[in-house]
Amino acid sequence: MGNKDKLKKPLKIYEYHLLILAKEKNWKGIGTVNDPFVIPSSESFSEVDNLKIIKSKLYVKFESYKFKSMALEKSNNIMFHNCQFDNLTLSNSAESVSKYLY
Repeated sequence: MGNKDKLKKPLKIYEYHLLILAKEKNWKGIGTVNDPFVIPSSESFSEVDNLKIIKSKLYVKFESYKFKSMALEKSNNIMFHNCQFDNLTLSNSAESVSKYLY
């Protein structure tokens, strides 16, 4: 693996970051089970190679993303629709997240 192939340090996103971004970016939804935040691929994280969501209970749906690396740590209710991953790491998140991979 050459230097250009190495991943940068992850962009760490906590629940409060998601709330701020949702308001700033005017995401659809309110972060609940019946109305999750919807983040289309053209928004927010499309240029991020390495993303880590930490300690979030919000319902968030990523649509049509291609992730080099995505990590979820103590974050449940994260949904992925039509997403691809080179690397997906689940830490204390697998039980709730696994039902949202579709």
